Amino acid sequence: MDEEGSGTRRSEMHDSFWHIIRGRFDKTNGTILTILIGFLSYVASNFSSIYMGVAVFIGLILLILTWTFYRAADDLYYKNLSLKNAQNHLPSVINVRKTDSALALCLLNPSDLFSYNALVTFYDYHKNFEQAIGFGEVVNIQEDGIIQVELTRILKGHEAIWEKLIQNHAECLKRIHVKPIILKRYLNQLREGGS
Repeated sequence: MDEEGSGTRRSEMHDSFWHIIRGRFDKTNGTILTILIGFLSYVASNFSSIYMGVAVFIGLILLILTWTFYRAADDLYYKNLSLKNAQNHLPSVINVRKTDSALALCLLNPSDLFSYNALVTFYDYHKNFEQAIGFGEVVNIQEDGIIQVELTRILKGHEAIWEKLIQNHAECLKRIHVKPIILKRYLNQLREGGS
């Protein structure tokens, strides 16, 4: 368990602000620093006052540090933005298997739109149209964010899609969308026990 904990701490350290600063400095400033030191040496040799040479040197160091912090903040902003966008979209279906408690257990990519025990609707997206094919509920959200959804009911006429789904048919997995909603008319059908 200690090894897992230290691995988690190491990965957190790799995402820390200072690690990103160091990485950004290494990426952009190695070449720039070499050029600036050469330029600084040339400029400093042309100043009659040592104070002016020191001022130019300090100015260049501050310029490098400012550029490094700017690029690191920019990297963090866009990394965070892309992560947020990815988690606010509907997740794709990763894997499906048949279970005893439901028609199928589906694993979905992480998404902030889903919560434990939420009712969901399964849609078949085909030729630019989505059609509801079944219902289910979120039964677990794993520590890594993977969402486990049970498909509990298939609407009549969509059994063939269900068969392909539990066989993890690649094209079928791409076509299935799971949304954390149930329309009122379908909710009424569930209450009445119809399909």
